[in-house]
Amino acid sequence: VVAALLVPVAVVLAAPPASAHPLGNLSVNTYDGVVVAPDGVRVDHVEDLAEVPAVAALRTADADGDGETTSTELDAWAASRCTTATSRIRLAADGTALDLSVRSAGATVAAGQAGLATVRVECALESARAVSAPTEIVVDVAAPTDLGWREITVAGDGTTIASSDVAA
Repeated sequence: VVAALLVPVAVVLAAPPASAHPLGNLSVNTYDGVVVAPDGVRVDHVEDLAEVPAVAALRTADADGDGETTSTELDAWAASRCTTATSRIRLAADGTALDLSVRSAGATVAAGQAGLATVRVECALESARAVSAPTEIVVDVAAPTDLGWREITVAGDGTTIASSDVAA
């Protein structure tokens, strides 16, 4: 009886910690953090590419086709990816469309499973329209076509979010 109880406990304790992507190694998980501030609206856009989409992304980023993706090539690819994100995120203030621009873009590569890499893209997007009085801000984020989870948050920085259909 003791052995029957200890074997499952030993198996659980000996197992390595899980570090896989929640939807497997095919996912591209996306986060958009919208921050409304008096000096404008910012969006922190992050994409985590699991192993399989990362292979394709690194091949695309390798502009000279030499089989090595340099940091310069990776940054240029990330800038392109961030520019694409600005077309998926639509903002309006009091009915007037706000254009987003890419303030900064970058990508990092990390070790994934089975000897493959993962890629994380981080974009700082912004719209320079001041929000100095009660303003209705509408945020519409078109879902990417990739498989993966999506997270959107809205916060005020020096402003108050009076209502939102984004979960608290």
